[in-house]
Order: sequence, then structure tokens, then C-alpha cells
Amino acid sequence: MTFKNWVKLAESVKDGELNRILDRISNGEDLTDNEKKFLGNFNDKGDDYYQDFQYLTSSDTFDRIVEILDSGRKIYYEVYEDSFAGGEVISIDYKGDDYLITLNGGEKVKLKDSFLYNLIYNIKKDDYALRVQDRYYEKIPIKNEN
Repeated sequence: MTFKNWVKLAESVKDGELNRILDRISNGEDLTDNEKKFLGNFNDKGDDYYQDFQYLTSSDTFDRIVEILDSGRKIYYEVYEDSFAGGEVISIDYKGDDYLITLNGGEKVKLKDSFLYNLIYNIKKDDYALRVQDRYYEKIPIKNEN
């Protein structure tokens, strides 16, 4: 068995990407525009800029989406339920007890309370993907009359 890449558990995503780019430079390879942009922003962005968010409730997902959209980054909705629904997230609103996401085609999608969500950061494109992590069911206590 051979390994091609080693990942240090204490290494941040930011440091890992920097090391990958430095390896490309030392090998004499040309850098992509995204890699040049990453190097240009290296001192301006902290490790939290490149962070994934996992196992979020619908309310936590709402807060993170607002924060990410306000920072000017894009989020792509990639959720498989009965069928695939996808597109760029344009906005998110809270109406009543519902969190409604508006996609670029005008489609509105509701975040469900029975799901946990992930926001996965794509360092090469500087955007996020919103995905369902898992569905959970809350047990309802019942009285045993035996």
C-alpha cells in the first residue's frame, strides 16, 4: 500500500493550501489565477475564512448563510431529497417559523428542522456548498400503562 499525500492533523486548510502552492512553485509550475489570489490574500484572511461548518441545525445554518453572503462569497445549494435541487443561493429569509432560501432561478427552498446541514468550503473556487448531513428523528415520550 502506498500513500501519495500526508495530511497533518494540526495543519489548517490555509496552511495546507499554502504548502501545496509552494510545492508547485518549487517544481517550476505556473500558478492558476485562484492560487495567485490566495497568495495575495494570505495575510488578510485568517484560518476561520477557510472554515467548513458541519452538523448545523436550520437556525445555525441560517446564521452562517447570512454571514457568508454578507462577506460576498457564493453558496451553492446541493441537496438530494426526493430529487436533486441545486443552484446558487441568492438570499435567505426568516418568515414565521420557516427559513426560506431563494435560489438564482427564483426557486424557494425551505430548511427543515429535522435535518442537519453542512457548509463545505471549496478553496479553489472560494465558495461554499450547502449539503444535508443527516436527518434526525426526535423520540416522543409515551406513557407505558402496563
